[in-house]
Amino acid sequence: MVHDHYSGTGCREAISEQGASDRTQLPGLHGSRRTEGPDRAVDADNQAAQTHGGEGRLRAAGRILEGFLDAEASQTQRVRSPGAPSSFVIALPGQSGLTNLVLGEELRFTDTRGRIRVLRLLERVSPTKVRVGLERTAYLEEGMELVTTGGASFCIGPIMPQPVDIRVQAGDRLILYREPARLGHEARGQEPPGISCTLPAVLEMVKPGHRVCVDDGKITTIVRNLNPEYVELEVIAPHDIPARIRPRRA
Repeated sequence: MVHDHYSGTGCREAISEQGASDRTQLPGLHGSRRTEGPDRAVDADNQAAQTHGGEGRLRAAGRILEGFLDAEASQTQRVRSPGAPSSFVIALPGQSGLTNLVLGEELRFTDTRGRIRVLRLLERVSPTKVRVGLERTAYLEEGMELVTTGGASFCIGPIMPQPVDIRVQAGDRLILYREPARLGHEARGQEPPGISCTLPAVLEMVKPGHRVCVDDGKITTIVRNLNPEYVELEVIAPHDIPARIRPRRA
C-alpha cells in the first residue's frame, strides 16, 4: 500500500502576507503500511500509504496578500508562479452574487482558529471572479461562510490537498486510518499524527503486537490498538533523530 500525507476535507490552510507576525497558510487541504505475524515486520512494498494533510502555506511579499474569489474554480488553493508574488484562489463553485459586490466591500469570516478575518474587494475581473486582499493570516476550511457588508454570503468550496510535514521517532504514536480517502495530519494537541493507506484490506490482517514498517522501512512501528476506523501504532525506530514520513511511500 502507498501512503500520502496531504490535507483536504476537514483540512485547513492558511493564507497571509509575508512580514506579518503570523505565518501564512491555506488549507483545508495525509499513511503507512501493515504487517503480519507478531515477530515479523512486513514492509508493504508496492503498497502505498497516504500522508497528504490539511494544511498549506501562502506567502506574499507585501503587507496585503492578494488573491481571487472564483465561482468557476473547483478547489481552494494557493498559487505560486516563478517571479510572481504568492497568491490564492478561494473556490465558490456554482455560486452567484459576485457581480453584486462593489469595490472596497468587505467579506468577513471567522477562521478555524476563531479569529475574525476580512477580505476586501479590489477588482471585478469577470462576472464569476473578483480580486480580493487579505491583511492578516487566515486558516480556512471547506464550508466556511464569507459574509458581505450587505448581508450576502458565500460558502468556501473544497480545499486542494497540500503535503504536511509528519516526523516521528521511537516512543511516538501514529494513527493509520483504514479509509483511503481520509487525509493525513500532523499531531494536534493530544491527538497523534495520522496517515491513511491505499489498500485498507491489508489492515484486516493486522493484530496487536504485529510490526508495521513505514516509508520503505525507514520507520518501524508496533500495533498497539485496533479501532473500527484506524490502527494505533507505536513507533520503535528510529531513535534520537525523528524521521519524516514521505508521501507515496510503501
